[in-house]
Amino acid sequence: MRQLHEGIAENLPENIHVLSKTLKADLRNSWWETARKMERFLDSESKNQLTQREKSSDFS
Repeated sequence: MRQLHEGIAENLPENIHVLSKTLKADLRNSWWETARKMERFLDSESKNQLTQREKSSDFS
């Protein structure tokens, strides 16, 4: 059991480094996807607002 704990302790810095890189990549990917979704949402909202303005100006 002690050898197992020593082996885990020896590999811990490398495991933390790999986990950190993985988490950073996941965060970067999730941020990018969120930014793209937000961009699409804002584009659709601006088109909706433009359409609403056009409709309201037709009734004026």
